[in-house]
Amino acid sequence: MNTVILKSDGELQRDGVSVPADPLRYLGYKVELGQGYTLRSFFRMIERYPVFAQLNAFFPECMQLYQACPDGECLAPGMGQLELYKTVEMMGFPGEPRL
Repeated sequence: MNTVILKSDGELQRDGVSVPADPLRYLGYKVELGQGYTLRSFFRMIERYPVFAQLNAFFPECMQLYQACPDGECLAPGMGQLELYKTVEMMGFPGEPRL
């Protein structure tokens, strides 16, 4: 299975190589969190690949909260965890179904 690794500095890697500036083609890949990955790493990824910010209407507000946090450990109200999920949709039914 194709795998992308989310690095703690926000970089995405596939097969040990940095993913180029257009990361959307990797959205269907299996995700592994790299050593030391944190919630802050997730926001570094959004900064590094701004196209991801277009995927959710709440990202601009979340990015503002992240940018306002000090470099050390901090807590942002309303952000207790990060949950990643994937939606698989069947299209073309009735008829020729496809995922």
